[in-house]
Amino acid sequence: MILIPHQQILRGQPMSNRGSMPATGSPRRAGPSSSPGRNPEGPPRLRAAGGASGADASATGVAVFDHLRAGGRGFVVTDKRHSGCSRIVSQMGIFRRLQPRASAAMALAADPAAALADRLRAIAASEVPEDALQPALQAILQASGAQAGALCLFDVRYRLLRLAAEVGLSDEGCRLLRSVRQGDARGWEVPLRSLRDRRIERIEAAPGTHHHLPALVEAPIRSVACVPLCAGETPFGSLVLVALEPRALSEGDIQQLEGPLGEVVRMIAAARRVRAAEATPAAEDAVAAGAAERAELLAVAERERAEMAVALEEAAGQARAAEAARAAVEAELESVRNERGRRDTELAEVRARFDELAARGSAVESETGALRETVAALRTELQVLTAGRDELHAALAELRAERDRLAADAEVVRPAHTPSEDVLGSETAELDPEVIPVVTVSAPVGEEFEPVERSHVPAAAPALAAEPLAGEAGRTRRLVAVLDTDPAWAGAAIDGTDVAVVEPAGDVVTRLTGVTPARLVVNVAAPGALAAMSALRAAGASGRFWGCLSSPTSDKALPLGMIEATTRPLDLDVVLALLAGHAKRGTRVVTAGADGDTLMSLRHALTRQGLSVSMAWDAKQAVDLFDAVRPEVVVLDLDLRPRSAYELVVRLAGASPVPSLVLVYGDEDDTAAGFAAALARKAPASLPVPRDRLLADVLAQSEASPGQRLEKVRALQGGR
Repeated sequence: MILIPHQQILRGQPMSNRGSMPATGSPRRAGPSSSPGRNPEGPPRLRAAGGASGADASATGVAVFDHLRAGGRGFVVTDKRHSGCSRIVSQMGIFRRLQPRASAAMALAADPAAALADRLRAIAASEVPEDALQPALQAILQASGAQAGALCLFDVRYRLLRLAAEVGLSDEGCRLLRSVRQGDARGWEVPLRSLRDRRIERIEAAPGTHHHLPALVEAPIRSVACVPLCAGETPFGSLVLVALEPRALSEGDIQQLEGPLGEVVRMIAAARRVRAAEATPAAEDAVAAGAAERAELLAVAERERAEMAVALEEAAGQARAAEAARAAVEAELESVRNERGRRDTELAEVRARFDELAARGSAVESETGALRETVAALRTELQVLTAGRDELHAALAELRAERDRLAADAEVVRPAHTPSEDVLGSETAELDPEVIPVVTVSAPVGEEFEPVERSHVPAAAPALAAEPLAGEAGRTRRLVAVLDTDPAWAGAAIDGTDVAVVEPAGDVVTRLTGVTPARLVVNVAAPGALAAMSALRAAGASGRFWGCLSSPTSDKALPLGMIEATTRPLDLDVVLALLAGHAKRGTRVVTAGADGDTLMSLRHALTRQGLSVSMAWDAKQAVDLFDAVRPEVVVLDLDLRPRSAYELVVRLAGASPVPSLVLVYGDEDDTAAGFAAALARKAPASLPVPRDRLLADVLAQSEASPGQRLEKVRALQGGR
């Protein structure tokens, strides 16, 4: 260390003394900064400054002491070990050793990996675990210099990667990374291969030759890097980084991320622990109870101190709640009044229709009575004519017998009485014209009134008000197909509609080939019903499925509204295709299931389509979301804790309006037994309706368009 008088810095000009206070500095007061005896590092610092010997250092100390006695105040202290760190000491004659102080910003700038790790830790502390992945990905892209990227989570059960967060990807890029499977021709296997081999995959294209890279973004791609995310031997996911032309990702850009990516692995583990913590064992509940009791005892003093403020706030809250309740009651009362007015209008319309039908019935009864009276009069007249005809037949028989007798007598007496034969012939000629017309007229009279008698018997009376039989034969009757094993559906009486029962087992597509049902009703409690729905969708059927729950021991069924079915593991493209006819932008969707990674990936895909998505990990969260969100579409995994999902389906049947359902099932699930048990335990007695009424209500519901209804031979055969 060199101590240089300040006058030497100012080109040999002595410093002016500010005030009359003399210089009191001395080598003893300078302390450890200048005394070789008290600071063993003093002499080496003097030697390091100028390379002088010990005698030179002593001479330097004497010069400093003389300078202080002469009234000098300022010195420049320079440490040659820290180049450029020099400073003028205050005007006091005190020796101070100045140490360079490096700022935190300079340290972070010198180590970008540490800065990124600090930023990721800040994100993990400020966000909930399942929402921290998106901002973490943005921070990684800023630190690495990549323009786009994605974060995929590994599903160890199905050995696939699911897209959880992305920045800057195109629709095609999201589709490629949505579900990455081994051997899937539709996807891109490089991220899964990188995770499997535990090594970084970096693909770089020469400028202008990016056609062999996947279309992850719309712009030309220069390089793509896939970085595996692991904790020891446990795979967690894969990070995909995309650099656009002209910049390329170097190995240094990727290697500096190895340390900070551990924070991302901890974020994923925290998100999974949150879901696992919801199934806390009963043994931990006792420990938690003791901790809660201790916390409650510690909070007693604080609660007592804040009682007055809390009471005032509570009173204000109660007043606001009362006002809100009053407004809600008034709104509900107004709604009830409007509903009552609407019901009164409907009742008046029904009564008017009933009166009209009653008037038409009375007119029909009057006409029927008049026709019956006419039939009775015609029958009486027919009886009179029949009696007259019988009398004429008897007289004719007598005349013919008399004629035959006279003819026989004439033959006997002809030779002797030739004039008598001429008389007999003239009498016969006179009798025949009088008798024959009577017989000729009597036969048509019987033939004319015989059909009248048949057409006016009581059994044919309703046909008087019906349309002609030709019109009835030319009219097309609607058909309702029911997927169920119970043949009792065929007995449902619906005007102008036929009901056909199709068993879900076997080749249901072949059995429905050649028919075009107006509606297709599915009893999801029937064995194989969900698999039959999936088979019809795979064959190309595009109509709506109307679900219900029914037991063979009951003549009633529980309506469920429109339903869809898909298999586990969940294929996001299939779900998006199923929801295309049920949901538009802004539709409220609730997803419920125990597979958190799949639900997070599904939420990302649905949100990208403009839907509002809420997630539930168990039945309690699902019920709370049903009440708070009032969803229009519910995606429900039947694997949500044994039997809980089936009871949720029964609960949704009582919602108003009933949301559309997408049921996710597996081949190992006994859906028939699950739905039957839930229907027996949880279905309210007021919800099930008679089967014919359920079919009539389904027919009254409207579907999107005739082009979207269930197709017959062309769609079924073309999709097979």
